[in-house]
Amino acid sequence: MVGAAWRGGGGGCASTPSLPARPPPGAPASAPARAARYAALAAATRAAGAAALLTGHTADDQAETVLLRLGRASGVDGLAGMAPATRWGGRAPLPGCGGGGGAARAAAAPLLVIRPLLTTPKAALLRLLGRAGVAWVADPTNAVAGAGGRNAVRAALGGAPAAAARACGGGGRGQEGRARPTRAPPPPAAARDARRLASLCSAARAVGEAGAVAVLLEAAAGDGTLAVAPLATAPAPLARRAVAALLAAAAGSPYPPSTAVVQRVVGALASGRMKGAVSGGRCVVRAVPGSKGGRLVVEKERVQKKRL
Repeated sequence: MVGAAWRGGGGGCASTPSLPARPPPGAPASAPARAARYAALAAATRAAGAAALLTGHTADDQAETVLLRLGRASGVDGLAGMAPATRWGGRAPLPGCGGGGGAARAAAAPLLVIRPLLTTPKAALLRLLGRAGVAWVADPTNAVAGAGGRNAVRAALGGAPAAAARACGGGGRGQEGRARPTRAPPPPAAARDARRLASLCSAARAVGEAGAVAVLLEAAAGDGTLAVAPLATAPAPLARRAVAALLAAAAGSPYPPSTAVVQRVVGALASGRMKGAVSGGRCVVRAVPGSKGGRLVVEKERVQKKRL
């Protein structure tokens, strides 16, 4: 992954957070390495006082991502692929939860990540770098045969990094290549179809997000609680998306909780009255006392520390 810092106003220095020795259950084996890369890039971006991190993800990377998620039976959100702009990490407090000094807030805030090359083929990018005499670093693990996962998808699409680098006349640290005067072959049908699918799913996701926001605005009571009725009467896909957003925000997570957790909460609201409490996704959803189940509050689950 190639990254560049976009300089803007403000910012602070952040230390690289501790990383898990192994991926959490259900996460791909590459998750710790990806977290380490982003953590290092985030620290460098904040140290430079930059406003955002620009990555070099290309159309090829997008196609690989979509095909991988298709194989995992992902829904619309997953098949939308990587977003052109997103936020990574951070510990941004929810409104009303306090903050800290300027440097502390800068270190805690999620990092803005922009992917400006998602519609640019990798071969075109490498040709441009070759013509400009700009060297790049090719990760040798991307070409390991039999590694499965993204490597297998990349090989199936004919996008082996080493072959692409040779075709474009460069690659590797310290090598300044020159592009050959040949036209890159057209992308495989699978890659082209994957990018089209990502575009369609991205549009569907945007519509769903807008609908979920409308549901949450209708449910918001202004005192930190939510009316149950708008969530209970909303179309099921919008209700699920709204609940997922609530749980992720309360947990301080950039990722939504599992489908099972979301469905459990939505099911508890189906009658129009919140009965008792439902926990999941590191959150607790409970009825507001005295509201007869008509209002709810979402709180982060308190973890009991074991005494030694």
